[in-house]
Amino acid sequence: MKRTAIFALICAALAAGLIIWGLGASDGARPAERIQGALLLVEDDTGTYLMQLRKGLQEAVQERGGTLSVERLSDFDPVNRQTSYENYSALYLLSEKPEDYLPALHGKDIPVIVLGKEVRGEICALPDEEAGGRALGAHAAALFPGGQVLIIGNELEARDTLRLKGIMAGLAGLSSTLLDPGALDRAGTLQPDAIMALSDASLDAALALRGQDSTALFGFDAAETRLALMESGELAGIAADDPYALGYIAGSMLDDTLEDDGKPFVRLSPRRLVTRENMYDAANVKLIFPLLH
Repeated sequence: MKRTAIFALICAALAAGLIIWGLGASDGARPAERIQGALLLVEDDTGTYLMQLRKGLQEAVQERGGTLSVERLSDFDPVNRQTSYENYSALYLLSEKPEDYLPALHGKDIPVIVLGKEVRGEICALPDEEAGGRALGAHAAALFPGGQVLIIGNELEARDTLRLKGIMAGLAGLSSTLLDPGALDRAGTLQPDAIMALSDASLDAALALRGQDSTALFGFDAAETRLALMESGELAGIAADDPYALGYIAGSMLDDTLEDDGKPFVRLSPRRLVTRENMYDAANVKLIFPLLH
């Protein structure tokens, strides 16, 4: 009986020791990484696009316990900086030429996330250009079965190439012709049912080519000039980017960015087909007229 009691006491002591050791090991474990803050660097700190992008980014960063700061690139001095970089878990870069700033930013040992542009070897958040093109192509195929589509763009430009790939998939075999914006004199006697412009320069060229006829014209992005053209009836539809969604997705990328120690990856933000017929739907008003929402 005594042996049984002694054995039981020894087992209890060992169990208690294991529990205490486990608690001690738990206390010494590395805590989950907390987001301190994020810095958004922009070329222009005005405009509805930035307003929506910043709103989405700020919401995602705050959900992770951090705060968002914004600075203009023209005021940003990566070398002689008074505020410590230790206050930030990541830097976000919104620029037409991010390559001009990346070398200096990478010298600070803080992950850099490029917004709106794809740069090889970088962490990027950008609109899904191919999906936007696919939506436009499918819309044209439904409107003009058996018709002809003229596509204006530069297939050597990476973004135009993605948009073109999507359009061709959406057209599903519908007859199409691709012309560079600078070579529209070769359009000759083409009488397309729809024209699709892959860029700003392509849209300007398409408007000049179309003149006063009623050929349906489609483009990309929800810039104010596009909206004015849609309201006047000159533009039939756009594959609109969603800057709020882009910002929110970019903010959520902090999880993988910190976990993977800054390894490059890309996340895509959705585009939405907006036409003259649905541009005043509640969801689209929120997207393309954010100041009215």
